[in-house]
Amino acid sequence: MLTDVVMLCPRLPHPPHRSDTTASYHLLRYLAQRHRVHLGTFLTEMQDDTDTTAVSALCTSAWFGKMNRSTSLLRMTAGYLRGEPVETARFRDPELKRWLKRTIGTSRCKHLIVHCSGAARSIPSKFLLDKSNLIVADFDDFDPDLWTYKASQLSFPLRLFYRNEAEKQISFDRRLAMRARSPVVRSVAQAKSFLDCAPEIAPKLAIVARGIDRVHYSRSENRVSPYRDDELPIIMTGFFSNLSSIDAANWFMTEVLPLIRKRVPTARLYVVGEGADTEVRNLARADVVVIGDAADDRAYIQYAKIAVAPNQIGAGSTNEALKAMSIGRPLLASAIIAAELAPALEGEEFLLGDDAEKMADLAVRVLVQPDIGEAVGANARLRIEQDFDWDRSLAQIENLLLGRNV
Repeated sequence: MLTDVVMLCPRLPHPPHRSDTTASYHLLRYLAQRHRVHLGTFLTEMQDDTDTTAVSALCTSAWFGKMNRSTSLLRMTAGYLRGEPVETARFRDPELKRWLKRTIGTSRCKHLIVHCSGAARSIPSKFLLDKSNLIVADFDDFDPDLWTYKASQLSFPLRLFYRNEAEKQISFDRRLAMRARSPVVRSVAQAKSFLDCAPEIAPKLAIVARGIDRVHYSRSENRVSPYRDDELPIIMTGFFSNLSSIDAANWFMTEVLPLIRKRVPTARLYVVGEGADTEVRNLARADVVVIGDAADDRAYIQYAKIAVAPNQIGAGSTNEALKAMSIGRPLLASAIIAAELAPALEGEEFLLGDDAEKMADLAVRVLVQPDIGEAVGANARLRIEQDFDWDRSLAQIENLLLGRNV
């Protein structure tokens, strides 16, 4: 039976295959196929009417707010003065709050899902406090270690600012989780991190696995290799406006790649993803090619000898790891990313390099013995088909949203 559902997310859920929007897009797609969805979201400066048209076609109604640097700065400053975490304060929008009240009142909606906690700031207090409402809080981006890392890289007073922001954001997320009927995280590792901060929500915390579009991210003989014949390409994809991805690229280039090239001189790293051309362009050299935002990254992944997800902080590149596994490429992951891939098996379905030397050793092994990489990649694809299907995961979220047992 069709039900009215309100969905809030801090970034417009489009395009479907970009790291920071793929999860919200598939959530919207799945719910819109089964219910009347009322979407409240914000456009970044990089999104336009083409994106809103595609999203509007999925929704019964939608509210789109504009988010630019000046607006964000003003809201964050005001939020800071009020003692709010600045990351959520920038999504405090009176128009969104009014739209929410009208939409909830008109549709008599009792079902609301907030994807990532930022947009929760505008949920009316009356709705939050009504225990008959079914609220799902999807903490897909919960990552307190990233704030701690930011603080460690700065000097006083910014170090103190980021430490305080980490505490305020955790406090905000904890309060939201307590008020929601069903708080959701995406892995056992993320659940442990959340429960360290909010042990009182253990009885109702749900773990719902991430997914990947395994049809889109599959092998195709119609793709042409973008690489030279005289090189052994290593691929790193990501969203390089994210500190975690920038740090990972820098670390791999400086600590791991030189060890690989001592033994395999033809190895070359390709960095592909939005923001790479501005954030890591200065790291390009003879053995590092920075592509930036490719219209389609699948050929780069498919024809690479190995894919790497070397994040030392944050788990923001988990989706990139799943892309490589879905296309059947051998994935070399750091311990942080590996923790997000359960129940995938280390050594059979991905490779774990928990320090620079081990990561280099495993990369060299795959580069000189390609049969090993092909076997790992084939097993990875089977694991994706078994455990990382979007519709299976999203059915669990729908059940939580409708108050069914999971």
